[in-house]
Amino acid sequence: MDGIDAAVLRTDGLRTGETLHTLHVPYDDDLRGLLRAALREARALTERAARPGVLKEAEAALTEAHIAVVEKLRADHDGDIDLIGFHGHTVLHRPEERLTVQIGDARALAAATGIDVMHDLRANDVAHGGQGAPLTPAWHRLLADRAPARPVVFVNIGGVANLTHVGGQGELMAFDTGPGNALIDDFMRARTGEPFDEDGRMALSGAVDERALRRLQAHPFFHARPPKSLDRNAFDISAVEHLSTEDGAATLTAFTVCSITHAAEWLPQPPQWWIVTGGGRRNRAIMTWLAEKVEAPVAPAEALQCDGDMMEAEAWAYLAVRAVKGLLISWPQTTGAPEPLSGGVLVRAEEAREYPGK
Repeated sequence: MDGIDAAVLRTDGLRTGETLHTLHVPYDDDLRGLLRAALREARALTERAARPGVLKEAEAALTEAHIAVVEKLRADHDGDIDLIGFHGHTVLHRPEERLTVQIGDARALAAATGIDVMHDLRANDVAHGGQGAPLTPAWHRLLADRAPARPVVFVNIGGVANLTHVGGQGELMAFDTGPGNALIDDFMRARTGEPFDEDGRMALSGAVDERALRRLQAHPFFHARPPKSLDRNAFDISAVEHLSTEDGAATLTAFTVCSITHAAEWLPQPPQWWIVTGGGRRNRAIMTWLAEKVEAPVAPAEALQCDGDMMEAEAWAYLAVRAVKGLLISWPQTTGAPEPLSGGVLVRAEEAREYPGK
């Protein structure tokens, strides 16, 4: 719920990927409020194309925000942009029902910018019985060439946390591990009005409540074999509502860390490096406690000369090119799909302008 991350990537969709420019634009309060309302309303969805009530308003506002970001990128970047990889915003993810919903109007984005748009990258995987997530492993495999040793694990700690295990020969395994920052953010917002626990200070000043932690860890998700994925709202903060703000933050932070370390039990080989991306790498409590629990170096993405805030944006640009070329973007070992798959829907800018309502 932070904002829009965008990256200009020069790539062949195979072995090259050079980041030329990046941009982060925070959501304003109005759009953030719309997206929260959309998340609530989306719980009742049964059709992925349906946009009842506030979902339609949120989609239009989100699309306008993306149009503005693309125009800003175009103004800042000295060069043409040939293709947009558009994720939109996930408001519902229930792969067990073969349902995943990302709002964002790709046709309006293509028409307004004059650039072809590749979007809906998760849908084909989910339609075939896969989890539709995570889709970043293809990009992680390319970045793993920068690591000092393999196997290497990339841990992305966003709202939900997920990992990618890259083996010595480039073998992939990936899955969601559990909550990332979402529960901590929800708790902090409810208790303090702050959007997150800056630098993990609240968690570091508290104590973990082991009983509440065990209650959180009893969720059946943690007993399911990977590949597996989560909806952002799969967990809530009820287990820690009786605790002080400090202890609640500490317990939820420990929950995120323990979810990640327990996930390592599913990996085919012990990682030689743990590379952390996403907002969670800025949380000192998460990074410190994770390093204490694993038996290999833990480092932020910047240790590989990567921008840990922009890795998902870079990945989506890379995946968009792969999808245009019909290359694979998901595998049985990363999403649980029955076979390796490509995916995505391409909207041509020329057609979008000619038939804007179609």
